[in-house]
Amino acid sequence: LRQLEVRIMPRSSSKKLIGSINNIENKAYLKSDDETLFSKIFPEGVRGDEPNKIDKGKDKYFYVLHFIKQKEPKWYGESKNRFVPMCREYEMRESYMRDAECFMEMRNKGYEVCDRIYGIDAASNEVNFRPENFGTVFRYLASSRVTWDVPWDRQIPDLHKTFHVGEDFYEMVDGFRAIEEAVLYLELSQGDRIGHGVVLGLDVEKWYERHPEVVLPLQNQVDNLAWLLFKIREWDLEIPTSTYHRLHTELERAYMQLYKNKFSDLLTYMRSWRLRGDNPVCYADENYDKRWLHPVTQWERYSIRDRTLYEKIETNRMAYDLYHRYHYDIDVKQEGLRKVKFEFEPFYVDLVKQLQIRMRSFILEKGVAVESCPTSNYLISNVDKFHEIPTFNLFPIEESHNDLFRLNVSINTDDQGVFYTSLIKEYSLLAGTLRHEMKNGLRLYSDDKILNWIEHLINNSKQQCFREVEL
Repeated sequence: LRQLEVRIMPRSSSKKLIGSINNIENKAYLKSDDETLFSKIFPEGVRGDEPNKIDKGKDKYFYVLHFIKQKEPKWYGESKNRFVPMCREYEMRESYMRDAECFMEMRNKGYEVCDRIYGIDAASNEVNFRPENFGTVFRYLASSRVTWDVPWDRQIPDLHKTFHVGEDFYEMVDGFRAIEEAVLYLELSQGDRIGHGVVLGLDVEKWYERHPEVVLPLQNQVDNLAWLLFKIREWDLEIPTSTYHRLHTELERAYMQLYKNKFSDLLTYMRSWRLRGDNPVCYADENYDKRWLHPVTQWERYSIRDRTLYEKIETNRMAYDLYHRYHYDIDVKQEGLRKVKFEFEPFYVDLVKQLQIRMRSFILEKGVAVESCPTSNYLISNVDKFHEIPTFNLFPIEESHNDLFRLNVSINTDDQGVFYTSLIKEYSLLAGTLRHEMKNGLRLYSDDKILNWIEHLINNSKQQCFREVEL
């Protein structure tokens, strides 16, 4: 064991967070060889306001703040004895803000536990809780810098980001869109990670064979169609003009159902979509509010992702109004939850295959790594055999396979207790599967080739670690 990344939920007070970390470390030391020494030096446990005096054991542990995604369909709040509309997931966003500001106060005061917190993460409910809900809090925490040394000569580390996305989705385009939203709104870049990213490695044809049609919320249908049409134009995907117009007609029809007025144009809609990484409070007023261009607090500074885009929004009020309605129009939110059926035709499957290749290239260019969880993916992703899991496509044993180049992939256990697994078991399953790959009665891969592949994955894991690991 080189490092142990412990994911811990943030707390609304410094005392609670320090207590949680101390509790973890106290229990860990009770099982270590340092038990006698530890009890003599810290008879009441490690205090959060004094330097760490035992480096040997504690250096194996570091922490990641683990935010939980929770769907919250509450759309009204009380203000001055009257009910007013609230943005989507308002109370959860406020909770994240309180936790983030509490942690930032700890970092700025130089609490000892902060030098072992290296990252931020969000997991759990994925399909109905979009990355946009974490835009402000992730940018706020990851952009904070503590450059001075704390009194005991330990550096407060910068925070890296990891986000679970691309595992649970209504259909594959919905999953691809969620990945780009995470990269865009959370500003994921070199050194950051996405959890699972299953949709990037699934066999497109087999997935749509199993799912010839889906039922999804109307809001997702509108967003998916608009995003897909925009990507066709942006990435110059091969598609007949007539097919493009069919998809555009379907978008216009769905948009009319949702917003009860005629679809304006694709670029306006996508400008509105790009604003979703911003704090919705900045758009609560039906009229354009310039005060957000002059932030007072650090939180307000990171409430707007692209200040240039916000400055220009006054000349494109339709995008501003659309985003305002997305968050504050109760009728739009209720209608957006209505389920609609969408059937897939062969042209759509061919289009998604092109899209998958381009999305993988997009992730490579951004330098974002992928945490792959073989056993979890096999049990959750509805594949028939273990060799169909996304890991083998995300990181093929041949460096390039079917136009799918290797991503920066590491092997993980996901929830170790739920899936009854370990890292040893995960690597053993991968190696055993490749040893049984046959062609004309002969093995496709030698043990040496498989072990080299495994070694590459292990090195990827070390490189992805938020705290430096000796390779």
